[in-house]
Amino acid sequence: MQNPNQYQTTSKTSRKLQFIKERVKVVGYVQLLAALVMTIVLVVGFFAEGESAPVTLTGLPLIFLNAIAGYTAITSQVKWYFLSILNQALQVVSVQLGAFAYTYTGMGAINLGINRDLIGETQVGFGLLLSSTFELEMKASTMKLSVVEVDLVAVSFVIAIFTAMRRR
Repeated sequence: MQNPNQYQTTSKTSRKLQFIKERVKVVGYVQLLAALVMTIVLVVGFFAEGESAPVTLTGLPLIFLNAIAGYTAITSQVKWYFLSILNQALQVVSVQLGAFAYTYTGMGAINLGINRDLIGETQVGFGLLLSSTFELEMKASTMKLSVVEVDLVAVSFVIAIFTAMRRR
């Protein structure tokens, strides 16, 4: 008997479903790799650079989220795909507005964004980030630049996972 959490296929759709499953597995492997990289960064930061306990405590849940979401994506446990969606949704938008800043990337990002400085000049930006990042800050003073960015990789991962859930 087939596991109800696994994909069910017919001969007509098996090739298309196989492609969708492979895309989700890629997302899963990236999430597992992100968990590993984040763990290494956290350990090195804690021991070598004296990272504080709050930084460590905010990193641990994201490491667990990446690891569990990656594992469930690789093993095609469809009922747990919401963890991958949550993980990627947290990475879709990065903002820096006024005194507030939020950024989260698992392995990196390809960002498309809008930047506005204090004198009112607006620019459209494109960026590539190849690092694991988590930032959540409330600063005492207003930042000189307001930024809203969308991670195109995270958006594509969310689309891949939703497609797999819908095709189940």
